[in-house]
Amino acid sequence: YVILAYPIWMELQFWVLLLFMLIVCRLD
Repeated sequence: YVILAYPIWMELQFWVLLLFMLIVCRLD
């Protein structure tokens, strides 16, 4: 389970970071 979920979590974390950066750019 852990080995299978690890790449999915990393990709999810990447999209959250990308979305956060987009929101910060919009506010600034």
